[in-house]
Amino acid sequence: MTECVSLGDDQEIVRGGDGEEVFLRNGDAHYRLGFSRNCGAVLMTRTITISTDDQADRLCPSGSKVRARQSTCQIATVETITSDDFAKHKQRHRR
Repeated sequence: MTECVSLGDDQEIVRGGDGEEVFLRNGDAHYRLGFSRNCGAVLMTRTITISTDDQADRLCPSGSKVRARQSTCQIATVETITSDDFAKHKQRHRR
């Protein structure tokens, strides 16, 4: 990912099993968001918001954050993935 994107209403978030990453579908685009430290709060809440520079629903290659419950976690890496990869992670983390 090289440019910032605005996140729309058609999105889905799949949490990683260990709190070190989440997977995001935004329309037809798919991403893996990695944290530099464990972000266990993403595992314990239904609502996750993504922002950059206090702009809600904005995802950038750097400087973006995830807010879950009362915790905020810095996103360390943003990687574009395929829809198949997203589906595999979704299936794996349903179990």
